[in-house]
Amino acid sequence: MNATKQFLGSILAIAFFLLLVVIFREHIPGKRNQHNSYLVRVGMPKQQAVRVMGGAPSRRISGVSADSAYVYKASPAASDNIYLGIGADGTITSVSHGQ
Repeated sequence: MNATKQFLGSILAIAFFLLLVVIFREHIPGKRNQHNSYLVRVGMPKQQAVRVMGGAPSRRISGVSADSAYVYKASPAASDNIYLGIGADGTITSVSHGQ
């Protein structure tokens, strides 16, 4: 009986750990993106901003004009995604930190 309790306790601990991994798997890249977004400055070249952010965006949005935006995933607790506004000349025109 004691061995059964230990086994069930081990299974429960592993299940709890896996649950935490699933929950925080989405949180970690979003926090990294949010931190990196504060390093991006208006007027910075698009290529430099992408390097600062750590890679290509998860989505690109083309506007009606020549402007576009790069969208990066934010943490699940954020109210919005992280956006880098890009002007027609290829420089950053705005940064939304996804708060």
